[in-house]
Amino acid sequence: MKSQIYIFVWDKKSVSKKAYEFVIKKAKETLVLSAEPQLSKGENGKPFLKDYPDFHFNISHSEDLIAVAFSDAPVGVDIEKKRSVNLKIADRFFTSDEQKSVTDTDSFFYVWTRKEAILKQKGESLGNIKKYSVINNKNIKTFTADGFVLSVCSEKVNDFQLIQEENF
Repeated sequence: MKSQIYIFVWDKKSVSKKAYEFVIKKAKETLVLSAEPQLSKGENGKPFLKDYPDFHFNISHSEDLIAVAFSDAPVGVDIEKKRSVNLKIADRFFTSDEQKSVTDTDSFFYVWTRKEAILKQKGESLGNIKKYSVINNKNIKTFTADGFVLSVCSEKVNDFQLIQEENF
């Protein structure tokens, strides 16, 4: 399976339903299924397809954006719309090296999305946010464009292709 990240603009109504419908559609196409696969959730709420352990996906949303990542290896994705943020938040959630790297809003979201992506890839909660340093992590790739920052974490991170869609 190609490692892909789809980014959509959405209308905020029924976003979860629409995102999961898209995941099911892609799973049926990729796995060549006639029946709908069953969605399940892991211990910390990470969604997966019950009978298809090699089909990995992850979903993230921020304001009017949604990102859906697909891979044949565990994957985590986080998207954040750039906005004003209190940089002091870094003191609470980032390691000391990460705190030193945060000098403005762009660098804050660079670190934040990478941290969320690794936690989501591992299926862990935000309670473990300081557990991983993301500054030089080679399994995380970050994209910035059009007012957003997106990070994806996977063993196959270099294979990811970013696909932007106009409407979800």
